Amino acid sequence: MFKLELGPTGQFASRGNVCIFPQDPSPLGTCLPPPLSQLHDEVCVIFIGSPDIEVTIEMLSRSPLLVRRSRIIEALKWLIQHNSLYSDLNIDLVEEAAAHYPEAGIPIPIQSIIRVNTNSEGASYTQQANSEQFNQNVSPLGMPSSTVIDADHADSTYKMRKLNALQRLKAGQTSFIKYPSGSTPLPTRHSPDTYGHLWPTLFPYGSE
Repeated sequence: MFKLELGPTGQFASRGNVCIFPQDPSPLGTCLPPPLSQLHDEVCVIFIGSPDIEVTIEMLSRSPLLVRRSRIIEALKWLIQHNSLYSDLNIDLVEEAAAHYPEAGIPIPIQSIIRVNTNSEGASYTQQANSEQFNQNVSPLGMPSSTVIDADHADSTYKMRKLNALQRLKAGQTSFIKYPSGSTPLPTRHSPDTYGHLWPTLFPYGSE
């Protein structure tokens, strides 16, 4: 819950609280490491540099995208032993899922999905004044004829967004995963495991 308040300097600021409700993704929590086929939609690597340098597969061999199968298994074994939140992982299933990962190297075949954009930041924001080529929607006065209506859905209500989501699900335009959620908020004080759930990389032992 957030509230907009007027501060002593005449500026508005938001103030409020966040409630954390527990969820129970039971079958998902035991699927570690994730299937290799899912990484296509979850991993994105962006190189920023000179447009004169061609992006090649060899460049990725020096990137943080490299994966070693043995390290994945060792890390999950360590979590099973030292972190109670991972104690229910089945090591046999872990090794079975990790078997699809390469021994070392790039985890997904990205040769066919590399995209290169040589435009610098801001290059496509506006038309160049001295350019002889203009878009068809630019009038002789130099003003483009365009209309933007609620592009950010600022007037969209919760009910409208919910109805739109249900319509997309019914039409089969999007996929979803359904799992149960609790109704009692999680305590954030004197609850070491809460932070281990929220930020597992910051609390590898599952507690403060």
